[in-house]
Amino acid sequence: MYFVYIDEAGQPGGYDNSTQRVKSGASKYFTLAGILIPADDTIKLQRKLKLLKLQHNLPTDKEFKWNAKYSQFGIDKETYISYREGMVQLINEYKNSVIVAVIDKDEAYKKNYINNHHDVYVQALHLIMERVQKEINDRNLLKEPVMFMFDSRKNDKNSKLDEELQLSYIRATGLGTYYMSFPYFSETPIFVDSDYSAGVQLADYCAGITHRAYEAGKSDWFEKIKPALRKSKTGNITGYGLKVFP
Repeated sequence: MYFVYIDEAGQPGGYDNSTQRVKSGASKYFTLAGILIPADDTIKLQRKLKLLKLQHNLPTDKEFKWNAKYSQFGIDKETYISYREGMVQLINEYKNSVIVAVIDKDEAYKKNYINNHHDVYVQALHLIMERVQKEINDRNLLKEPVMFMFDSRKNDKNSKLDEELQLSYIRATGLGTYYMSFPYFSETPIFVDSDYSAGVQLADYCAGITHRAYEAGKSDWFEKIKPALRKSKTGNITGYGLKVFP
């Protein structure tokens, strides 16, 4: 069995239909990342992440997000960079296992089937689901069960998005997308508190690092996680571990 841990960076909304442009203050891109981890590795990963946090004087029961400020946790910049390097090392233990969808919202909202933030999120999710299925096929694990784990938004204001996402996932697994069906994906996703999920915390880093490369044009950390991105047989990540839409 495999778990696919999912997290995001940027906002799926923030588009002004009247000007056909992303609103001021909203991100130009929305990024969704998934990391594919064998179920047998989950306990080992939890222990490794706990040790990494202890080594950097961070609380083991709190998520230290990619975009977190180190002053929030009372550590210095050197410790902050060292922790980030440790997270990248954990990610890179999973070769061909990271899949990231980057949505260019200025262009995406011009599509007649993308009208709101939910449509953007669903488009990104389907792009990841299709590539997870392809990777399962490539590994000759055709009947291997796959469970999707999402970062829960934890509050009533955003819980509606969780519900919408769950329905979209169920619809995709039941009917498939235009390109693919998902016969061994779990019937429903699981929403978890990222503070207690090592896998979601790795997905947060994958999403945040990739989003920074596109939104800010800074790719130094993205280069460091490339070993973990899904690749073609010739080593190409474009369209395989990295899908930019449209």
